[in-house]
Amino acid sequence: MDLKAAPDESVSGESGIDFKRKIESMIASGSVAFSLSLGINLGLFQTLSVLKSPASPTYIAKQAGCNDRFLREWLFHMVVAGIVEMDNNGTRYFLPKHRAKMLLSEGAADLTTFLPSTGTLFKSLLHSFKTGNTTGE
Repeated sequence: MDLKAAPDESVSGESGIDFKRKIESMIASGSVAFSLSLGINLGLFQTLSVLKSPASPTYIAKQAGCNDRFLREWLFHMVVAGIVEMDNNGTRYFLPKHRAKMLLSEGAADLTTFLPSTGTLFKSLLHSFKTGNTTGE
């Protein structure tokens, strides 16, 4: 097999820094998608959508039946992603109505249900790529 060295430059003119940023963005987006899936599957967006006013993480955790610490970290991630918002004091959280409408739609749930199954399949996929065996054995 004749393997030639890959060109130093991209045909598109993309630099190494451009490519690094693209990969970082993909990883960040994947992380947000994972957190979106958690929020939908745990009913966190539903819980946030019925709040009458911004609420503390402790209150939201209690309403959602979740662990306070894990919920707090999830909220921080959702704020950084621009999905959930904080009040001016940075102590209470809320989900704007237009975002809740989209996140609670049937389509949003459909988009995020594949993520949990993908995670459980990862080890089997590693094996299949190496062996060609699709049964996981």
